[in-house]
Amino acid sequence: MAQDFPRNNMPKGKAWNLVDHIPQALGAPATERGGWAFASASLTAVDASATYIKALLQAPFNAGAQLLSIDDNAKLIKTVAGVNTAIAGTSNKPVQNPVMHQQIVIIPSPDGTTAAQKYDGTTLSALGGTAPAGMYGAVFVNYFWLAGTAAQPQRAYASAVGDPTAYSMTGTSASYLDVSFPIRGLAALPNVLLVFGDTLTARIRGTTPPPGTDMQRDDPVFNYGCSDARSIAVNGSVACFANDIGVFLTNGTTFPEDLTKSCGISKYWRDLMTGRTSSWTLAGGWFGSTYVISVMNGSTLVDTIAFDTVKRSAYRFSNIKSQAFAAAGAAGQELYAGSRATPRIMQLSSMWTPGASFKNDGDGTAVTGTWESPFYDSQQIGGQRWFDFFLEHDLRDAAADAPTWTIAYTKSPEAGAAYTTLSPTVGASTGKQSVKVPIHDKSIGMGFKLTRTNASSFARLYGVGATVYKREGSRRDY
Repeated sequence: MAQDFPRNNMPKGKAWNLVDHIPQALGAPATERGGWAFASASLTAVDASATYIKALLQAPFNAGAQLLSIDDNAKLIKTVAGVNTAIAGTSNKPVQNPVMHQQIVIIPSPDGTTAAQKYDGTTLSALGGTAPAGMYGAVFVNYFWLAGTAAQPQRAYASAVGDPTAYSMTGTSASYLDVSFPIRGLAALPNVLLVFGDTLTARIRGTTPPPGTDMQRDDPVFNYGCSDARSIAVNGSVACFANDIGVFLTNGTTFPEDLTKSCGISKYWRDLMTGRTSSWTLAGGWFGSTYVISVMNGSTLVDTIAFDTVKRSAYRFSNIKSQAFAAAGAAGQELYAGSRATPRIMQLSSMWTPGASFKNDGDGTAVTGTWESPFYDSQQIGGQRWFDFFLEHDLRDAAADAPTWTIAYTKSPEAGAAYTTLSPTVGASTGKQSVKVPIHDKSIGMGFKLTRTNASSFARLYGVGATVYKREGSRRDY
């Protein structure tokens, strides 16, 4: 998907709009995604007042991994093998996901004043009498860092080495570093700790926090900040984060790459962000080399966008409403998402393995993608007569769902231009095939839209074409 170019002058291989199709990955230029599944039963069975999930973590305890969620009712719930168990006590509702260090899960403060908490796999309790009420946490060089208290919003405190429960806050043994702005998030990479503000980012290097520190501060190192700590996601030696300008990829050393620009959707992202208010959330997570970010306005989905950081391509997902993601890799590649629409956990890996078993999302919504083409014109003065549209595809019926493609065209390259639907629709196939649908219209150019209806086991797009003839230059009746 790319919209940073004129629609009638786009790079080869780009679509104007791509929803629920994964490009160049599953046997075709564009393949409709599979449905996501639920990884948990409803949390209401253990917390009747729960309505959605605010935070999420896959915690690899030595005694066995636990998928931890915090619901909007301030309840910490563990999910093991799909079974939910509520943990006694009232949990913080943090503005980032919990973080695990040395077999202890740290739940940061929600407001910079309320005490941070810990969970040891069994019991939820206060982090400790000396711990700061930091809103943001990360593990860097075997120290747990808590930052952004209400009293010291610019300060990042380091724990004792290997012990996220012990902190020295004052006096000659105090262990903290200040940056020049209020902190809005942390990202720990192998050799640097990135400290995000609203519009700036600082970098901390070294191995030993104060006192007697060898750490250095580059403040600021980037003139970009982070709008929401939920968007920060680390994948090996790189991290992604988002703000109103774009979605950025960084290794903490080189200048961040604007993925929205690299993928050709910079204008699309900025237009999307023009309406952002304090009720919006930006949450992101990694599935392999793909970064997925869900933008929500309260309970309303604004958009979900995937960035393939290897191919530098972007595409959109429908029906993924989340403000918390958690990656897991112990039993295979997985990306979990806490649902904003219901108190359940989603698992997203099946979206990249379409088939009859995943024709619907876990909530029963059929997966039906949309593809919009560039605007095809002759790049010359004069009109064209368009006879037939050709679709090369493979659309398989999973059962008796009768999946179809609906084809429509527009005579204008402008965004938001109206489409005219062609007839007939294109039904299921038994293999790769080419079908013809009549157009019989005249225009200086056309753009096309393919819309799927009804569930399928898979839907693959291989190519489109049209029979077009140039009209005489003196004709001006189009």
